[in-house]
Amino acid sequence: MMTPSIPRPGRGVRLISGLAILVAWSGIAASTAHAQNRPGHNRDTREAERAIGLALIQSDPAQRERHYRSALEAALRAVQQDARNATGWLMAGRAYAGLGDLAGADSAFRYAEELHPPYADELVGEREAAWAQAYNLAADAYQRGDVAASIELFELADRLSRKWPYALVVLGWLHSQQGDNERALNAYRSAIEVFSRGVPADATAEQAEEWRARHADAVQEAGRLLIAAGQTAEAEAVYRAFLQTNPGHVGAMIGLAQVAGGEEADRLYAELVRQEGLSEQQLFQIGAGLYEAGRYDGAVEAFRKAVALNPYSRDAHFNLAQSLYQRARQLQPEEGAGAPPPEFRGVLEEMIRAAEQTRALDPNNRDLFRMLAYSYRGLSNLASNQAEKARWEGEVTKIAQQYEEVPFEIFDIGFVQDGSDIQMNGTLENLKLAKGATVRLRVSVLGEGGAVVGSDDVEVRVPAPGETVAFSATLSTSGTIRGWKYEVLQ
Repeated sequence: MMTPSIPRPGRGVRLISGLAILVAWSGIAASTAHAQNRPGHNRDTREAERAIGLALIQSDPAQRERHYRSALEAALRAVQQDARNATGWLMAGRAYAGLGDLAGADSAFRYAEELHPPYADELVGEREAAWAQAYNLAADAYQRGDVAASIELFELADRLSRKWPYALVVLGWLHSQQGDNERALNAYRSAIEVFSRGVPADATAEQAEEWRARHADAVQEAGRLLIAAGQTAEAEAVYRAFLQTNPGHVGAMIGLAQVAGGEEADRLYAELVRQEGLSEQQLFQIGAGLYEAGRYDGAVEAFRKAVALNPYSRDAHFNLAQSLYQRARQLQPEEGAGAPPPEFRGVLEEMIRAAEQTRALDPNNRDLFRMLAYSYRGLSNLASNQAEKARWEGEVTKIAQQYEEVPFEIFDIGFVQDGSDIQMNGTLENLKLAKGATVRLRVSVLGEGGAVVGSDDVEVRVPAPGETVAFSATLSTSGTIRGWKYEVLQ
């Protein structure tokens, strides 16, 4: 099984910037296209319109609020007298928006649009402005830790406007974090439907770039959830549709390879692994896909690049060692079938280096001893003279002895990041220690240059020989995380 990398922090819920959503509404709000068909005014709606106009020119917040409240009172009198007064509902919505009651504004706007559909076009800008307010309030609520309020406000933003489907993308992520994958998937589906319409015509270059990035987020998360739910046909359709307008997108190509399988997956992975500028996470995904497909030569190339990108990653070194081991087994001929290809020696030698790099960070992993023993034995069989053969046989004996002397094994190390803290979880299997003995471990996370940026000592009370026990530690960190290691303290 491929060992996962340290999970990256969840994507932040951030304030919308760069949209420059400003609405300058005046008393003559109707476009000339609808002027003749626009519902008329009565005394109350005219009073509301005048009050809104006064509110818009006020610099003092208290005076502005006073005028908006007057406008709302007049608009509500109009709709109380006639519930089908579209102009009354329009003015009520604008007054609610001015007072910051965005849910009230949405409801009033909906009544106005239902009674007079052309209002929907007229209100696009005002709905967009209200959407931005709700979005930023939702982001503030999330930053305060009030996830429930954040979700409610993002849902309100989505009701107000879908010109920019970013609230839906964040809702998908939030529902996923809450374990509600069905609601998360529905949010992503709705977002993708909006994204499929294309970048808005009035978008700036910055907004268009943001649009494409969020579209990719929605596609990849929807694909992930669909695959997890076994709905691979829909996942495949999502990836293919996205790649039609975004050819060469690495994440979508990886997703498509995962669900398509067969020769197409081989072609996609081969194309991907040759690309330059891939991130460590992308290389892990590509390597894992190639590994699962039995394309160990490609997996070796992917994880080799990952190691070059981050030489402090225990997971990159370990996955490279595993891939080299499987590649060596592919190259090793059946007994009596002749000599192995020239590549075989280089694979064995590289496996030794990868395994030793991993042992420096993960010393009690017995899989590494097995890989080393396999490599040494293979090199012994390739030896050109007796002295060389004896040297490699000596290494086999030495590593076998070390394997037998390992008192306990550590495996299933995993990390979950929560702000500046990291929760580390792992499993210890007792091999030779007496039940009840204490094992002391120092677990560390590594930053740039391999420096320790967080560590904690943990004591593990071992179970009976042959049994396992879970352990955990909390590490406070600072800076970028590049890898992890543990040491056994005497």
